[in-house]
Amino acid sequence: MKRIIVSALIACATVFAQETVVTADTAAKVTDSAAQVVEPATPVTESAETASAEPATQTAEVVEPAASAPAPVNAPAAEKTWTHLWGVGATVPVEQYKSRGNKIDLINYGLDLSYTGVARFGLALHLSIAAGSSSTDNIRFEKNDDRLVGSFGAVEAGLGFSPVNTNGFTLVVLAVAGYEYAEFESDENEVRHSELGIVERRFTETMGALSVGGDLVLRFGLSEHIGIFASVGGRWLPITVTESSVRYEKDDDYVRTESYIEDDRGVYSVVPAIGAMWKF
Repeated sequence: MKRIIVSALIACATVFAQETVVTADTAAKVTDSAAQVVEPATPVTESAETASAEPATQTAEVVEPAASAPAPVNAPAAEKTWTHLWGVGATVPVEQYKSRGNKIDLINYGLDLSYTGVARFGLALHLSIAAGSSSTDNIRFEKNDDRLVGSFGAVEAGLGFSPVNTNGFTLVVLAVAGYEYAEFESDENEVRHSELGIVERRFTETMGALSVGGDLVLRFGLSEHIGIFASVGGRWLPITVTESSVRYEKDDDYVRTESYIEDDRGVYSVVPAIGAMWKF
């Protein structure tokens, strides 16, 4: 009987021990499984943070204002092809003519209007007109005449080159050709004519000449458009024509004019000028 009881106790103990081992193994496996389930939680949390952070970054990029486009740059203005120089000044030509073999010295005083166009590559074109008074002591209509004062005029054209043409300074060298004249008249005097009787008499001396020579023009800019200029020129007068005339008038209804024309050669002409110049 005791053996049966002991065997039964041993059998129960054995079964209990096996169940305990099984329970321990099962607990260990459950613990390992729990550990395996808990460990991935960290990457999941990081992924969640990353997922929450990345959209924030993307949102910041979207909110960031786009870079503004650069303002359009105007194309540089085209360089001027021509520079236009307009001058107004005083001129005092000093010249010497020949008339009937005699030298006649003239001093002229006048206003000079000029235009000079300068191309970008240096070519220069020139045109000038001058008018004023002329004086000489080599012409005498009457014995008591001293210095006569008359009128003069000149027109010239030139072609040349400008080695320097800036806003502050311009230098132009020109070859010029033109025509000029001077005219003198006497006062009317009452005289007895051999044919007409008592008449009013007036003498006139007109001299014209073709001129060739050169000019040097200097311009100094005071601002973008306004400046002053100075020029000097030398001329040779290859052809001169002198017309001497006398006019008789009687009773306001009869006029007789007697003229004498003579060709000759001039000697020289020096033409200085100074004044204001506008640049465009």
